[in-house]
Amino acid sequence: MQNLRENKACSVDDKGRFRLPGSLVNQLGQEHSKFFVLQEERVVPCLTLYPLYAWEERVEKYKKVNTEIPKFRTLVAIALGGASDVVLDGSGRVQIPRQLLEKYKLEDKVLVNAYENYIELWNEEEYPKYRGSEAAYEGFDFEAVSQEAFANL
Repeated sequence: MQNLRENKACSVDDKGRFRLPGSLVNQLGQEHSKFFVLQEERVVPCLTLYPLYAWEERVEKYKKVNTEIPKFRTLVAIALGGASDVVLDGSGRVQIPRQLLEKYKLEDKVLVNAYENYIELWNEEEYPKYRGSEAAYEGFDFEAVSQEAFANL
């Protein structure tokens, strides 16, 4: 697993594209810097951009969860739902669908916050309100359910 690191505001053009910071492209390397999965986060109000290899690792992890148990099925739906494929264009730009730009208030700028093996895309004003805030979880104890779901795997 790569340990990505970046926290940078990027401009969004009128077509809903932003250029992935060069430092992130370099960290990912040529092999992992073209194909991504874009997902709406369910726990905090941002989008997450996963390099394809990281998304595939995530899917494999959650395939082990017994989805016959309703709360585990909810966990998997939160962890894997709302995702779509994204390809960087020839200029290193990511296209964000218009409805997501509007929903997450990313029409002008996106705060790129990368760590571990994924990249969060935030509204600059919303980021400090939610990152690390318990209020963002709205009653779903993601940590406890995750620990229980993966305890014997």
